[in-house]
Amino acid sequence: MLTFETVRSHIGSKQVLNTNDPYLISFDLELRQDRHQGVYLIELDAEDGGKYLRISTPVGPLTGIDPQRCLRFNWEQRVGYLAASDLEGSPYLHLCENRPYEIL
Repeated sequence: MLTFETVRSHIGSKQVLNTNDPYLISFDLELRQDRHQGVYLIELDAEDGGKYLRISTPVGPLTGIDPQRCLRFNWEQRVGYLAASDLEGSPYLHLCENRPYEIL
């Protein structure tokens, strides 16, 4: 998959898209025991002109989270990281990873 449109087409053929914007799609991944996990895919431009796909999923509300614990988690990761983003107007902790299209 070398473009966001290819990713959109592939995911859209397998999942119902909750968000379908030019550079953002989201869907709910069904898990066991009637649970689901929201997944967000966003296209990012790199400084060198390359394109990246950011995969992001909300972990939980940011309120009450120990920032030092989050930074330690980030330090220990080989790939991926924790970040803060708004979800329906509230700050949420997200687990993210940025991948160049060439390796998808």
